[in-house]
Amino acid sequence: MADLRERKKAAMKVALVKFFLAKLTSNRYDLVRVIDLCKEAGISKVTFFNYFDSKEELLRYSFRIWCMEISYELNREGAKGIQGLLHLLDHIAIRFKEMPYFFYSYYSYQIIDSRIRAPFTIKSEERKLLGPNYNDTEIHSLIQLIDSFVLDAVFKGEIKASDPKAISGLIYTYLVGMITEAGMQNAVIDKIVFRQKIDFILSKYR
Repeated sequence: MADLRERKKAAMKVALVKFFLAKLTSNRYDLVRVIDLCKEAGISKVTFFNYFDSKEELLRYSFRIWCMEISYELNREGAKGIQGLLHLLDHIAIRFKEMPYFFYSYYSYQIIDSRIRAPFTIKSEERKLLGPNYNDTEIHSLIQLIDSFVLDAVFKGEIKASDPKAISGLIYTYLVGMITEAGMQNAVIDKIVFRQKIDFILSKYR
């Protein structure tokens, strides 16, 4: 009985994420209403808050799922160093083009609410519903992925740096700045622009 409850809870959480992301393809975050998500899911607002404390928590959980998906894809591709970093940028550019309000909403929220929060745990039942390959995927945040690729690049001699984390922080700041600016201007950033900006940063360390 407990297992059935967990499966039902996981199914509803994943369904709410899908409805939420579908709304973000064409709507700004502030225009996505909890009541509309509830109608899509066939639940009441009271029930919604059994799954998420707020719409902001749903946004954070959705971003954590994206981190899991991208961690899996990058691990599968096996790229390291600068090549791995470029693969990461390509994935971000593709998702940004599909769903610009997703990234813009997340980072706008992070700027407003800068409290350090523990990352969400994506439970086994939820992972199974999200895809057949995610059960053993180690989830890395965006800055952790950048850190890893920059460190690889230093070890491989692709860039020279005494403080790789400083480079990672610079790339991350640049990336978030581009996403935020594009979101404010309703613009789209393609892969070439991402690569040009990051290549400009890395050129100082080659």
